[in-house]
Amino acid sequence: MKEVTVRVPEERLVFFIELMKELGIEYASDAIIPEEHIALVRERERSADYTNASTWEQVKKRLTSDDQ
Repeated sequence: MKEVTVRVPEERLVFFIELMKELGIEYASDAIIPEEHIALVRERERSADYTNASTWEQVKKRLTSDDQ
């Protein structure tokens, strides 16, 4: 099994944890994230353009579609 470190914006943490549970992925929430990394992610979150973003339902449908 591989171990991966993922940085998640604080305001998206609950969603991310629920996604990990839904996918059956093990996770540890005790990681220490440097403040400068948190600031960088928050800035990227503020400047992101979500006008063409997909909903979770749309993504699930694409992932489970038989005609891939």
